[in-house]
Amino acid sequence: MNNGGGVGISYEDLNYLYVSNGVVFRSNRAVAAYNRASTDNALYNSLIGSGVTRTSPFTHGYNNYDIGYTKGVRVTDTYSGSDSGGSSGGLPSKPSPSTTPSNPTPSETTQPTPTNSEITGDTIPSLIFWVVVAISLAVVVVLIVVAVFAQKRSKV
Repeated sequence: MNNGGGVGISYEDLNYLYVSNGVVFRSNRAVAAYNRASTDNALYNSLIGSGVTRTSPFTHGYNNYDIGYTKGVRVTDTYSGSDSGGSSGGLPSKPSPSTTPSNPTPSETTQPTPTNSEITGDTIPSLIFWVVVAISLAVVVVLIVVAVFAQKRSKV
């Protein structure tokens, strides 16, 4: 299990992550949970929509379960959300072996299909794919622009 169960991102790159209203984070996991440091409140409030649904019981997205974040105070097994006006409750955990069927039927293993605005641990590979596609397209555009300018310059 890694940091940033929903969106794995370094602390230094948080200012590049925008999450719009209506996005749903659901059932994400990480090695540990963190409260958001008060020094990051302005950044969070400017980039993360107020209508974002987070993995329960968290009240903010910089919790390391939904968005990679390890700079605040590490949360123990009970979530207090003290520096973000949070609620309390136990941290999400995977089912224990005693509650997991040994031979699950297909209906027991079927996960709900996320909507376009949901980010879960299962959607990260497709998110990475689209990020790579976007970067590749940007590189192609830059190469075309450079080639056009080089061609115009050589004619002069």
